[in-house]
Amino acid sequence: MNAIQKRTGHANLKVLSDTYSHVTPKMEQETSEKFDKHKPKKSVRPHN
Repeated sequence: MNAIQKRTGHANLKVLSDTYSHVTPKMEQETSEKFDKHKPKKSVRPHN
């Protein structure tokens, strides 16, 4: 991160992070779909 900060000319890492760490609605949806694909299925236990 420090190398990127220096290369982009940002005053500090907070500025760099605040500038580039946003999440768009599309990114949020895509991430949610990826997590859902890997979410364990609930097992159904028979009642005794």
